[in-house]
Amino acid sequence: MTILMIWISTLIFSIAPIIHKLLLANKDLKELNRKILSQKKSGEVVLGQIAESLAPTLDKFTIDLENAKDIHFLGMPIDYIHFAEDSIDFIEIKSGNAQLSTKQRKIKKQIEDGKVTFRVVKIS
Repeated sequence: MTILMIWISTLIFSIAPIIHKLLLANKDLKELNRKILSQKKSGEVVLGQIAESLAPTLDKFTIDLENAKDIHFLGMPIDYIHFAEDSIDFIEIKSGNAQLSTKQRKIKKQIEDGKVTFRVVKIS
């Protein structure tokens, strides 16, 4: 072996533990980042749920609520249903840049296409 090859292999063996520690630290940072993002998203979901439940009390809630008993909180997949005198409204509350979920878009389309039925289920 030449001196250069000996020097290179010594260098590799001496920095290998450092590289290993850096790789482990990077893995730990990725895991920490994943946990922080998960907690952030969870917090956003909780805030969204609070906003949904408080929505009827906010100025931006444009449904006429003369008779508050006519609006009912469902939560999932649609937030509210409003039984007006001459119509029934399905209401979804969104804040920030939130978008309708795939399921909510499908429900919206079914309502727009008139694919809504009224069923009576007798249990006795």
